[in-house]
Amino acid sequence: MEIAEGSYVILKRGNTARLIRIARGQQIVLEKSKFLTDNLIGQPYNQLFEILPNKHLQCCTETELSQFLNSEGFDANGVDQCDELADDSDQLSQTETIVAEQQCNQTVSFDELKSLKSSGASSDDIVQLLIDGSLSYKRKTDLAKRKYIQRKRRKHSAYVLVMKPCIRLLAEVYYHKNPAKLMDMRPDYFAYLLSYANIQHRSRVLVVEDCCGLISAAVLDRSDGNSLCLQLHKGDQCQSIPCIEAMQYPSSIMQCYRKLPMCVAMDELTANGEKSDIENTTYAKHAETLRLFKQGNFDSLIIASNYDLTSVIVSLLLPAVRPSGTVAIYSDVMQLAVEYFDVLRTSQQTVELELIDSFLRYHQILPNRTRPNMAGYFSPGYILTGIVVCN
Repeated sequence: MEIAEGSYVILKRGNTARLIRIARGQQIVLEKSKFLTDNLIGQPYNQLFEILPNKHLQCCTETELSQFLNSEGFDANGVDQCDELADDSDQLSQTETIVAEQQCNQTVSFDELKSLKSSGASSDDIVQLLIDGSLSYKRKTDLAKRKYIQRKRRKHSAYVLVMKPCIRLLAEVYYHKNPAKLMDMRPDYFAYLLSYANIQHRSRVLVVEDCCGLISAAVLDRSDGNSLCLQLHKGDQCQSIPCIEAMQYPSSIMQCYRKLPMCVAMDELTANGEKSDIENTTYAKHAETLRLFKQGNFDSLIIASNYDLTSVIVSLLLPAVRPSGTVAIYSDVMQLAVEYFDVLRTSQQTVELELIDSFLRYHQILPNRTRPNMAGYFSPGYILTGIVVCN
C-alpha cells in the first residue's frame, strides 16, 4: 500500500513521533529539522527517508535502513546492542572512568559543523569527524563509546522513519505527546481495557469515550464488517475522532461505526407527550442509530469519559447490555472509579466487580546492577470490570 495525498502517516525522528496528514507543499518541523512531505506521495509505508539540504525527502536503501537501526542501538532482531555489550563480564570488570564532556575535549568548532552541514555532508561523515576530534573518546570504555556514537548520530542524523498508523502506535504517540487527550491512559491500561471488554468479531459494543476515538478505533480494528460499535457522546456533536480517521478504514468497516447523542437516548427513555419540530428533526437524523441502541443486546460496554455517568449507567447503559455481557470502565480519578463501583454494586445488575490499578516504572536490568528510570511521566489510572446479569 502506497502513501497517497490526504492519507495519515506517523513520522519518527529520534525520540519524537508525530501523526500528520499528507498534503502537497506541507512543511514539517520535527526535532529541529524542517522538511517537505511531497516526496512521500507514492512511496510505500514503513520506510526510512533522508532529509536532503533542499528540505526534500529521499528514500533510503535496505542497507541504510540496517545502518540506521544499528545506530539507534538495535540490530535486525530489535535487540538492544548496548545491553548486550553491557552483559559482557569483561567490560563490567573494567573501571568505568567518568569522562566529563567539556568544550575543551572537542576540537571541532561549531562553525566547522555548520559548514559541513551546509555543504551536504552525510551524517556518518559528521559523526566520524566528531569522533576524531574528541580528546576524551579514547579514554572511554567500549560501552561509553557506543553510547557516545548513538548520541551523536541522533543529534546530527538527517533521517526520518515513516510508518503506517496502527492502534499501538497511535496509543503511544498520543500518550507521549499529550496524555491529557487520552485521560492519561497508559498503553498498558489501554490493553487491559480491551482485554477485559472481550472485543471479538461480530461483537456489538457500546462505547462512551473522550479519548480522540482511540477506543472506538480499536473496536473497529477487530471488526469484520458484521460488528457494531455504537458511541454515545455528550452534546449534539461528537468530539473529534482523529484516531479513527488516521486508521483509514474502508467503507465496509466504517459502516459498523455509529454515533448517537446521549441526550437523544435519554429523551427517548423519558419521553412524554409530543416533541417539538426541532426535536423531531433531531430524532429523524438519528433514527436508525437510535433503533440499534433500543435493540440492546450489546456484548460489551466500555466507558472512558471525563463526565460523571453514575446517574445514567444503571438506567440507560446497563439495560442495553445482554446478560453475561462485560463492563469495562476506565477512570483517571480514584473517587469517580469508587462511585462507579458503589453504583454497580447496589444496582444488583452486575457480578464479579473488580477495581484494578497498576503501577508502572521502567527499569534497566544489567548484571550486578539495576536502576529505575526516574525521569518520565507515569500517570495513575483505575479500571473497573464486571459481568452483567439479569436483575
